[in-house]
Amino acid sequence: MLRATTLLLASFLLVFGAPAPLLWAVDYLVIDNNGPTGGDGTAGDEFGTITEALANAPLAPGDRIVLAAGSYSDVHETFPLNIPEGVTVVGAGVANTTIDAMGASATALIFDNQGALQDLAVLPHAVSTAVLVSGSSIDFSAVRCSFL
Repeated sequence: MLRATTLLLASFLLVFGAPAPLLWAVDYLVIDNNGPTGGDGTAGDEFGTITEALANAPLAPGDRIVLAAGSYSDVHETFPLNIPEGVTVVGAGVANTTIDAMGASATALIFDNQGALQDLAVLPHAVSTAVLVSGSSIDFSAVRCSFL
């Protein structure tokens, strides 16, 4: 019975379509590793920086860049971090994950369109912007932007 239901659902989705994020969304993992790792973003082969993930992951709407606890700063990141359309950046909690652009003279994050930022803190440069949205909307969930 389960197999028949699964086949029926798969057939329905093939005929009528389904949103891409529903079928194909991928999590790309990043660890605070003090530099690129040459990984592919999978468990045990994580990217070492957000910059490395953005340069190498085939990101599509619905995908997530999942950050391990740590500080992602201009020492190993290249700011601004340009987040593609529909991509979500997820941290390990606002007290545990920080995108720190205080040493860079650029905006911390630029979202192309309809993405999300969840469970992390953003520290922008004193004369710059924390998050720039170039499109319609961004979902902020449990995000702290500090201005020092």
